[in-house]
Amino acid sequence: MVYPVLCTAVCYVMVIDKCITVFYYLKHPPLDTQYHIVDGNTTHILEKLNSVNDLGVIFDSNLTFKDHMAQKINKAYSVLGIIKRNFIHMDKYVKPVVQPV
Repeated sequence: MVYPVLCTAVCYVMVIDKCITVFYYLKHPPLDTQYHIVDGNTTHILEKLNSVNDLGVIFDSNLTFKDHMAQKINKAYSVLGIIKRNFIHMDKYVKPVVQPV
């Protein structure tokens, strides 16, 4: 097997519990295949996911980014709610510190 030799050669420790499989497709889903990693006498079956979070971006199997946009919109609404709750008691007639010229 090439992967353990390559991982050992570059001093990389493979964390098998973090290994997953994600299939990207446009129209037809791929065949139902199962991938595994053999580590000595142990066989680890890789988990299948429909979406994965990588560097803060949610990639789904159709590459539509709907889940990512929904999460960012929900986060923006929650921040807006925090701002509204904290500034509700301010006087409406307080002049802003910075005024347009």
